[in-house]
Amino acid sequence: MQQPTPGDTPRIISRSSTPGLQEGSSSESTAADDTLLRQYAAVIADVKLLESQTWVLWRDEVSPMLASLFVEEEAPSEHVGAEGSYPLFI
Repeated sequence: MQQPTPGDTPRIISRSSTPGLQEGSSSESTAADDTLLRQYAAVIADVKLLESQTWVLWRDEVSPMLASLFVEEEAPSEHVGAEGSYPLFI
């Protein structure tokens, strides 16, 4: 990098301002942001509910069916505690 000489004008580096801290942001913009935040919050709540219901379905329906299939197909002591076996009940 070169050292500035006495007659050089300094360069001014500009950057964009931080969104949301601008003075005079319109009420339409604020209302649109609020609407988006409410929609995102609703999506997050729906995803959490779906996850919870999926775990209930797994615990109450799927896992017992898988356990009964393994008991019917194999001797009960073959894979108990074996490495690489998958947990059926979480």
